[in-house]
Amino acid sequence: MAEPMVDDKKESYTEDLRALKVLRADAKRRFANSIRLVLELMADYGSRKSIQNRKEDLIAAYQEYDYYKDFYIAIFPDD
Repeated sequence: MAEPMVDDKKESYTEDLRALKVLRADAKRRFANSIRLVLELMADYGSRKSIQNRKEDLIAAYQEYDYYKDFYIAIFPDD
């Protein structure tokens, strides 16, 4: 289904604090929206198949967020 938004990690490399914060915030928002969608689907008892179809999207969103979070912390550990 969905692949991680970060296809080539070299393209996203930056040490600009503001750019990294934006990348991290965008990835965190996509992950939070994915979680919210799954929670809404869980409230609807007939949507088990829909949740299974979103699993790869959720994993990709988490991996993207985790990558930017770790990258941000590695470059700016005190922020």
